[in-house]
Amino acid sequence: MKTHIYDLKFKGADGQEHFMKDYEGKVVLIINLPAEPEYTEQLADLDHLYLKYKEVGFNVLGFPSDDFNRRIPVPNPLAGNKERSTYVPAFPLMETVHVSGEDVHPLFQYLTEGKSALFTNKVKWDYTKFIISREGRVVSRHSPRVPVSQLEEEIQQLLSG
Repeated sequence: MKTHIYDLKFKGADGQEHFMKDYEGKVVLIINLPAEPEYTEQLADLDHLYLKYKEVGFNVLGFPSDDFNRRIPVPNPLAGNKERSTYVPAFPLMETVHVSGEDVHPLFQYLTEGKSALFTNKVKWDYTKFIISREGRVVSRHSPRVPVSQLEEEIQQLLSG
């Protein structure tokens, strides 16, 4: 396993490679989403936070996963029938990944295992949220039950500190 979050890489929904190093110096919220997310209050609140704070160093990275939906995997969350009710958020979506199990993506392995992990247990459901400091530290993990609106104060503190 890589020793620092900035050593990790992943693909965007468009297939382009992204590097966590590109987010160095920013506060980042990483969230796993259903492979075909429908509109939810959490997504709307994430969009609101992203648009409100992106100019001052905040980013949201959404990682779709089919690990909990047990449907046919969707390789690209933006592909497919335009008539679906899939919600496309304002924040960047990445390629569909595994967030638990044997094929867990290295980023989620980093977030949930070893000395880098704040909590050493696997992701158990969609909408698990991790907040990364400007220095690349995993500073908090929030369960799917924690509304995004409750994270704004923590994000503000990290942005101003």
